[in-house]
Amino acid sequence: MGMNAPVTITGAVPADIVHALDRLAGRLQEPREQVVARAVEEFVARENELIDLLDAAEQQIERGDFLTQEQMERWFAERTRSRT
Repeated sequence: MGMNAPVTITGAVPADIVHALDRLAGRLQEPREQVVARAVEEFVARENELIDLLDAAEQQIERGDFLTQEQMERWFAERTRSRT
């Protein structure tokens, strides 16, 4: 089975969500399955990106690579002054 071969996933979804999904699929003129696949793909990509960013931030903190509140406020004030 190839990496992009379709796989069926079964799960319970509240009826009101299914109704909204069917309405959206109709408005997009796409099959329900296609809308679900795209939604899952976008959700998974977004969540993985967020987790990657949080992991990178934790590593920066562990290395001591961060600004204190006072340093950040000073940086922001300087940046704001340079724009005016």
